Amino acid sequence: MKQILLFFFFITSFVTYSQYTLIPDQNFEWFLIRNGYDSGNFDGKVLTSNINTITKLDFINGSQNFIASLKGIEDFTALTELIIIDGSLLTSLDVSKNTALTKLICSRNRLTSLDVSKNIALTELICAGNMLTELDLTKSVALTLLNCTQNQLTSLDLSKNFALNAVGCDYNKLTILDTSSNIILKELSCSANLLTSSDLTKNILLSNFSCGNNKLTTLELAKNINLKGFSCENNNLTRWV
Repeated sequence: MKQILLFFFFITSFVTYSQYTLIPDQNFEWFLIRNGYDSGNFDGKVLTSNINTITKLDFINGSQNFIASLKGIEDFTALTELIIIDGSLLTSLDVSKNTALTKLICSRNRLTSLDVSKNIALTELICAGNMLTELDLTKSVALTLLNCTQNQLTSLDLSKNFALNAVGCDYNKLTILDTSSNIILKELSCSANLLTSSDLTKNILLSNFSCGNNKLTTLELAKNINLKGFSCENNNLTRWV
């Protein structure tokens, strides 16, 4: 009888515990409390039922400044829009389980890692002003806007992002940028990298292109008849068509 009671106690405790999402970062929990998603007590957890229907989180008014971790964000399963800018302590962000996410703005943090590896619905990603050395976008096939300027990227694979309309990747360490798969691309800014060549022959819809401060030696724009805005200062061009 005692064993049966212990079993039921264990099951009840497990079910009760599983109804909560752990929020180890106090500043993240304070944000949830202040916005009415959590009780007024700092206990490192929030009722999952209070957060799994939220569609938008926008960290404003300085609430992001001291958040070091967004652990628990994975249970915001209905989230379609996440905005966290100028978070001085945030070094990593994993939103791979937020598969409903369509818009992510996480600029000017201290991110060294960003996981969007399963975000197939993502259409807008702005992660400028971080310290990212890699960015896997191969599953973000719906992406139309990408701004990853001012990071430390040495490579950027856009071969699966057929829907891209605009790309900004200035101030990185890119030596190669292949946009041959991005045939509906209209805006491309890749200044201040280490590019030695640029092939835009497949990007015939391109209307704005900026590639200044690279190491380009050749540039072929004969097929880019829709080009209206263009800059390529401070390169090593010996051939320009």
